Amino acid sequence: MNVIDLDSRLDFITNNLQDNLKIIFHKYGDKFIIKHDTLNIEVEFKKINHRPYNDIDFYRLEHRIEHRTMSRQPLIIDFVDPIDFVLNNNVCLTSIQRTETLSGTELVNLSILICKKFGVEKIITGDEATITCDSSQNSTHNGTKSGAKIDLSLMKLLEKKKTYYMNFGFKIGPSNSSYFLGKIKDIDIVNRLVNDLVDRLRVVQTTDIKDELIKTIEVIKTSTNKFDIIKKPLPVMYLFEPYYVDDVKNVSDGLVRECTNVISILDKYPNIKHIYKLLLKLFRESCDECAQLLNYLAYNNKYVQYNNHEIKRSYNDDFLMLIEIKRNCYFVYDFNKQL
Repeated sequence: MNVIDLDSRLDFITNNLQDNLKIIFHKYGDKFIIKHDTLNIEVEFKKINHRPYNDIDFYRLEHRIEHRTMSRQPLIIDFVDPIDFVLNNNVCLTSIQRTETLSGTELVNLSILICKKFGVEKIITGDEATITCDSSQNSTHNGTKSGAKIDLSLMKLLEKKKTYYMNFGFKIGPSNSSYFLGKIKDIDIVNRLVNDLVDRLRVVQTTDIKDELIKTIEVIKTSTNKFDIIKKPLPVMYLFEPYYVDDVKNVSDGLVRECTNVISILDKYPNIKHIYKLLLKLFRESCDECAQLLNYLAYNNKYVQYNNHEIKRSYNDDFLMLIEIKRNCYFVYDFNKQL
């Protein structure tokens, strides 16, 4: 079987990725070995047609394991631009899944090296890794699944201000469908926005959240005058006018219950000052409570207005914006911007 040695120079490589791929296919065939240091992996290299990419034919490089426990293959690189759906010098890192012999870090580093040697300009990938909460003992690991899901990269952003892929040099970039960012397409501006959001959320204190929750309950329960439940059509917070909820009684009762549940979570950890640290602790020890708290912080867009005074949670918009930016964006590795 033919071998491509990534530690040697590939003399035929040009500035046109698609031409390079044709040469590779002609020279090495549809199966060959990728060699790097002591690593040797067998890959398939073939042209396929995938309907989401405008029915165009493109090359796919794949390291397959036929008998595996995971649904994903260890390594798939699609040599097509997954944002613009065209053949250019950009590729999609479609699958990374660690194996018994290869770690995820090794596979990502290998993918970057393969792409660099083949003449790629940008690697584009998503990060949809989640934890499905376990209903047994509030654990993420034992018993049956409760169904609540938590985004792993969101937790990494709150903890380390970097996701898994960002550790390798990837940056967050908007997709064409990301209306949460409006017309912002500059990747550096997007990353500064994400960094600012994380910085603001890391200073939110649990006591401030509890005070707002208590005030919300008090207004709803003790008010003898009219109050309104206002709902903002998030997440584009600054583009829409608020609208009023019709069934105030039903919504207010539900809001009281939700506020009470969140207060009970906060009361269990009186010594944790910042909400992001509480989220991280719950993520490791009580997944369902983490999901419940995160859902309230991000998606509870109901505000109580009493005598023209609005009890507004300033952190709500930031949490939701961060979640939705991450959900609707890609991670991009730009070889032209690497040091």
